[in-house]
Amino acid sequence: MNEPIKARRNTDGDVPLLKKPTPKPSPPKRHTFLRLRTIYVGLVFMCLMGMLNHTTQAQQTIINMPSADLTPKDRYFILNESFLRSGNQDSEWKTTNFFTYGLSNNTELAITSFNAGLPKTDNLTVAYGFKSVFPVFNKRFPARELKLTTGYMLPLSKQGRGVGSYGYTHFSGRFPKLRTRLSAGINAGTHQIFERDVVSFMGAIEHPITPSLQAVLEYYSGTHAFAGAIAGLVYHNHKHDLILVGGWRIPNNQRSGNSGLVVEIGKFFGPIRKKPKEL
Repeated sequence: MNEPIKARRNTDGDVPLLKKPTPKPSPPKRHTFLRLRTIYVGLVFMCLMGMLNHTTQAQQTIINMPSADLTPKDRYFILNESFLRSGNQDSEWKTTNFFTYGLSNNTELAITSFNAGLPKTDNLTVAYGFKSVFPVFNKRFPARELKLTTGYMLPLSKQGRGVGSYGYTHFSGRFPKLRTRLSAGINAGTHQIFERDVVSFMGAIEHPITPSLQAVLEYYSGTHAFAGAIAGLVYHNHKHDLILVGGWRIPNNQRSGNSGLVVEIGKFFGPIRKKPKEL
């Protein structure tokens, strides 16, 4: 026979009390911890670089988030973005490609392809759209570079998932001495791009380190394919009009995908109006 459970007595009486097992604390969520660490490291790094007062030309997207910069008028820009993750059973490569044309000093046109890569997805999409940037109070506060950015895309599924929609708008400005730019806004899109229909917040910090290098940190809220934080560096080779980007992505949760390396390479090309030679 099994021995009876031994009970300890209460000090105030003879009522036996059984000792209950102490529940084990649940481990913290890994994605949440890594995302907060990425944001914290990015903020500390930018604060340390705050003593450097340089300017640099930015790319057409910060990393995924549309930036407050435009393709110069009558010029073209092409970029490839790759998301890379290596593992025994969860290796992944996903690529986004876009092509823009500077239509005017305030607007660019864009063609973008989403969701190609390995393993193959059932959501290949091509989107056609535009982005416009409007200076705000530029005569009163020129050093702050206050801008309103807005854009729209019409995504067309290449695998029978229909026609979607994607729109966004954000407001941005710089700290005059640090030259750090903050951007914050909202975006709304359908499953052809985000894997589900979403409305979410987006925000970013851009800080110039040298005339050719800047540190960036961007964030999307929610549980869609873009949701999470990315911290990285952007290098612009002005001589060859070449842009290189490297960053690390931390998703908001498991529904937002995996963490991994983000690499981008972009190139400006097309006509540049040269000053006429003096006679």
